[in-house]
Amino acid sequence: MQTDFYIRILTEHDIDIMANARKEQENENGNGATNEYIYKYKNVLEHLFKENKIIAVGAFKDNKLVSIACYNLINFGEEKKIPYLCAVWTDPQYRGMELAIKVHEKLNKNILKIKECLQPKALLTLEGTKAAYNLYKKLGYENVTGEMTFLGEVQKVDNLKFEDYKKDSINKSMKYYIENKPIVEIIYSEEQFFAHPLNIDGKMSRIISIKYLQGDVSFKTLNLFLQHFLSEHRFCKFNVKELLKKENNLYKTFMATNNDIQSVIKGFENMNFYGINNTILKIKISNNVMQRDLSEEFCI
Repeated sequence: MQTDFYIRILTEHDIDIMANARKEQENENGNGATNEYIYKYKNVLEHLFKENKIIAVGAFKDNKLVSIACYNLINFGEEKKIPYLCAVWTDPQYRGMELAIKVHEKLNKNILKIKECLQPKALLTLEGTKAAYNLYKKLGYENVTGEMTFLGEVQKVDNLKFEDYKKDSINKSMKYYIENKPIVEIIYSEEQFFAHPLNIDGKMSRIISIKYLQGDVSFKTLNLFLQHFLSEHRFCKFNVKELLKKENNLYKTFMATNNDIQSVIKGFENMNFYGINNTILKIKISNNVMQRDLSEEFCI
């Protein structure tokens, strides 16, 4: 790699140049980057820096930012946070020089400084080419199974009794009732990702568990409760394998045998949610989530 690149930690004073890099990235990805989106993106960065929920590194040439990567520090229902790799981009004319690897190495050195506050793993959502996938594999990332995503505007459900309250310092709960009996409790964590053209506020809710309070729950009933939940949380993620560890009766809802995770995933995919324009919206499987084990590095 050429030696006239300078790599350093980015701070809140670098938000403008980070936003410019994001604009280049989104235009290259074909998503576009409106003025409203860039404005929101800067606001999200300000929030993340203020709350110490971001570590960002950039490579510069002639005082121009030419490569960037960030870790968004996310709770995912736990006190300790997970580093979520975001906003990875290198100026096209400087690709092939291992800048992304060097920036990633600098990021990892900095998360080791706060490892006592972190879970020993890193995540990312792959948005890119086969070359990007190969890069992440080289860096030690592996595909995650069971991850699912919902994004859309859902109609509200009338005459449904529910209770929304703070569960603890990290999580909230949405508890649903039928005839004054609590039936299902959805425990979730509200997180802040980077802003995206389809989600310009950068907000995401993570379902931590779906807890049954009165025994079995039918597919139709769970679909109804999730219809309401998703009307309040337009961008939502969860991992089926993690949900099944906490509520084994989910297998019965989807008429699956124990350990038949794929049938439960298919069951969530088969649910229908009514959008505000009377369209049918779906939960989708996320095949582009990757994870890297940091256990060995954290033990050094």
